[in-house]
Amino acid sequence: RFDPFLCQAHHLQALCLVLQDEALATRAAALKVLGRLSRQNPAIVLPVMRKFLVDLITELRCGGDAGRSREEATRLLKVFLRADSLNRLVQPVLPTIVEALPLQGVPPRLASAALEVMGELAQASGPALRPWVPQLIPHILETM
Repeated sequence: RFDPFLCQAHHLQALCLVLQDEALATRAAALKVLGRLSRQNPAIVLPVMRKFLVDLITELRCGGDAGRSREEATRLLKVFLRADSLNRLVQPVLPTIVEALPLQGVPPRLASAALEVMGELAQASGPALRPWVPQLIPHILETM
């Protein structure tokens, strides 16, 4: 109902700022809204979402050893992948996402979140994920 109002440039800038909030739930909610609004105003939303995706991948690859930041990045990546309008941003960085997912030697919560992302990634990318299946299956079975 409010999407035509929210997709105006000055409102989108404020929503993009919410992606940097401390609370995971707040960032996830903003990500859902921006994913929905990317259909109506892709010129503003998609570059911000592309940068956010790169930031998530960087956090997954270089996040601290405590695991909290990596778990939050994994959970936000799951929300990102659920937005159908953002799936086209995933295809160019699919190999990097698959390599960055923490599937081995991590706490159970992080491994569980990574498996959820794998499911969303399989739905978002479809057959494009097929080359990594032989590499991923042993890690998935070990995690389970």
